[in-house]
Amino acid sequence: MNTTFLPEEIIYKAEEQWIAEKISELSGGKFKVPKSRKKSYHKEFLHIIEKNDWNKINFHFELYWYNGGPLSKADKINVFAHLETQFIDKELNKKVRKKFNFYDGNTLEKEIIFPDFSSEEKATETIKHIVEILNTEKFQKYAGIADECLKELFYRKEQYTMNVKIYSRKEIEKLLQGDFPENTAVISFYDPAIKRIDKDYTHVDYSGKCERVFYSEVDDLDIGYLGEKGLTYDTYFTEADEIAKFIYQAYNDGLDIICQCEYGQSRSAGCAAAILEHFYKSGIWVFADYRYYPNQIIFHKIFDALENYRDSI
Repeated sequence: MNTTFLPEEIIYKAEEQWIAEKISELSGGKFKVPKSRKKSYHKEFLHIIEKNDWNKINFHFELYWYNGGPLSKADKINVFAHLETQFIDKELNKKVRKKFNFYDGNTLEKEIIFPDFSSEEKATETIKHIVEILNTEKFQKYAGIADECLKELFYRKEQYTMNVKIYSRKEIEKLLQGDFPENTAVISFYDPAIKRIDKDYTHVDYSGKCERVFYSEVDDLDIGYLGEKGLTYDTYFTEADEIAKFIYQAYNDGLDIICQCEYGQSRSAGCAAAILEHFYKSGIWVFADYRYYPNQIIFHKIFDALENYRDSI
């Protein structure tokens, strides 16, 4: 009979925490459920990871069930070694899957168990069984491949560092007249307000020089002026999540990044500082440079979006 020792009224709030703690305890801390997982029961799956870095290649262990309720009510549980790379760059997708010698679907390895959550003792035995499966050679071989992939594809030889530069419109237009740097992506900020003054005003034209450009039409505002524009922190600069994805795609492809705005001092500086702080913990150098006055909201929203994007993948 499928039931659970957890009280019905708290099952959705308490079960995942209990399972996560047991997985960590019974594996001696080797496996854990990422804290970023939300509403797992509605999606009927639960991620388990051995290393946080595995998220960067979308490799994880997974529990999957079909009953439409919490895990403790499931008739059976699928235990997967799971690989999802469809959300990353196509070329990187191919490289990762080739390394795993895997080209179709998402499931690398699978075991089926029939859980018993009728008592705490039985539930503990169920979790212990899951941990034993994750420690088997056929599951752990994919863990080794994931580590190998990270070293080869993401750490990109120890000498690789993304070069992040800050430009004004005047400086970048001059650069565009000559040889634009290869292997570079651009985040270009421009002013919506100027359109009311100069009808011919538009963003910098990178066509024919750079294929990877993200244009962001946003005023350069401090938090104290948002209310005067009818904006809040949430409604100002809503493109941060899209920019974070754009930055990670550039990073994964080994590209440098140019951050550009009108004067090369505020929006572009805030963006560059967020990138450098997220990847290299060196964003403070932008704030310390007297030439720049980083937009604090741009900085915080892009930095938070980058952190969230890394956790989500």
